[in-house]
Amino acid sequence: MGTGGRRRIHHVGRWSDDVAADSAVLAAHGCVTEASRTGSGRAPYLSFPRSTCSTTGFRLELVSRAAEPGLMRCWAAPGTGRRQEEGR
Repeated sequence: MGTGGRRRIHHVGRWSDDVAADSAVLAAHGCVTEASRTGSGRAPYLSFPRSTCSTTGFRLELVSRAAEPGLMRCWAAPGTGRRQEEGR
């Protein structure tokens, strides 16, 4: 819940081909990194940059595109191996 009991979006996720470079661009525009994690080979795997704008505090989740296949399997409909939206 946001302030005043209103619901709000916590963050928006985005695939990234280069988490370090994308994070650096956002930092150059004033974002701060709230959290990050490295994967195999110590390359950045995910990052949570946040806008320092006092009115929005917008958060973005940058996730390495290398994680996409595994995450898509996690999000698949149980027992089908397919995303839930595909069958509709």
